[in-house]
This record gives sequence, structure tokens and C-alpha cells, in this order.
Amino acid sequence: MEKKDIISMMEDKGLSDIEILKDEEGVLVVRAFYDFDEEELASAASFAKEEAEEESDEYYFDHMFPFLTDLAVDNIGDIVEEIIEDENIDGQFVTYDIDPEDYGTIEVILMFLKDDLDVDFETVLEELSL
Repeated sequence: MEKKDIISMMEDKGLSDIEILKDEEGVLVVRAFYDFDEEELASAASFAKEEAEEESDEYYFDHMFPFLTDLAVDNIGDIVEEIIEDENIDGQFVTYDIDPEDYGTIEVILMFLKDDLDVDFETVLEELSL
């Protein structure tokens, strides 16, 4: 498992502000951000406008933010899958809620580990106070 290759692939696929939180014993945990492009934001806004009559809490919290979150989860999942296949490792991730003040990005925590390791992602997150 090559840390620099994993980080490079994440950067190449559009994840930004990558921060290594844990790098030991075949386990790599990183924080990164998925930045939505203009097309993704426009699609989310269009969907929200169809579902809600006006820009309101419902517009954002019930429609736009969930749409963006689902989009990010799908795209980050594709990134993780590609890294797993290329590096022959295991990987998991979790996204956090979109910040209403900055909904152009979403925070994600990713864990990559050697195939033969049995590490619980939730336990690692707790150890890191995340």
C-alpha cells in the first residue's frame, strides 16, 4: 500500500485539502473534501426547485443538500473503488453533513488498509475523536 499513490489518486480525482489523520500498521486514514462543480450545483438547485416552491429551509435541507450528498457519496464511492482495485487494498469512507454556510463542498473521512487486516472503521473514528 503506497500512501503517496493513494493521495495522488485522490487529488487526481478531485478530492482537495487532503490531511493524513493516521498512517500506521497498514492503515491510512485521511480527511478530504469533495468540491462540487458548477454543473453538480446547478443540478441540485434544479431538483430542489422542482420539489419546493421557493428557496426555504425545505428547499435546502430536504432537497438540495440530500441531492448533493447522494451525488458526493456516489462519486467518492467510485474514487474509493478505483483506489481499492489499483492498490489491491480495502477501503471505506464516511461523509459528514453539508455545511449550510458552504454547501459547495462536503467533508469525507476515508480509511484504506491492507487486505489482510481486520480493522473496524467505527473504532478508528472513535480513536481519532471523529
